Amino acid sequence: MNHLKEIRKQAGLTQKKLAAEVGLKSGAAVSFYETEDRKIPLEIGKKMAKVLNCSFSYLMGFDNDSYSEPLPVTWMPVSGTIRAGLPNLCQEDIEGYIPISGMSPTNTITLKIKGNSMNLTNLKDGTVVCINREETVNNGDFAAVQIDGNEATIKRFYQDGDKVILQPCSSDPSFQNMIYDINKTDVKVIGKVVKVMVDPV
Repeated sequence: MNHLKEIRKQAGLTQKKLAAEVGLKSGAAVSFYETEDRKIPLEIGKKMAKVLNCSFSYLMGFDNDSYSEPLPVTWMPVSGTIRAGLPNLCQEDIEGYIPISGMSPTNTITLKIKGNSMNLTNLKDGTVVCINREETVNNGDFAAVQIDGNEATIKRFYQDGDKVILQPCSSDPSFQNMIYDINKTDVKVIGKVVKVMVDPV
């Protein structure tokens, strides 16, 4: 017997919220997994264990020794919208609140993605992302980047010397690499994407 229901309740998450955190379309799937009417797929189980801060083996009921207490759940404000498309003003009005485990509200911002320039990844239109505030990121990271002081976008980030490349990952060929010379354009990293929530509402 798996321990999913027990751990989820201790973490203070509803079935719907847990489903959103691991990319499921509805809480009904979580209910099926909890009653074991359906088996938990391997990749979904790993995501759940990470969200619930427990070992995969304990979650699945393989052992009773590897459980760790869940991290506190913080209700984080969804601070606005950031484009996965051409850079646009990053609106910072609070649109709502969602529960997120293991995140610091002082170092993390949550934003809703608008646009389709990243639709070949899980950064799709309407998803909410948690961004850890960092001034530098590694090449290949998904990052929120501000252009010329007030424009912001989310892309895969690369830097080679004075050249910054913001790379889309889209099925739409009209989205092309955005290339900036940092000597001519103010390019500021807002932070790194550390968590993606599908249909979080």
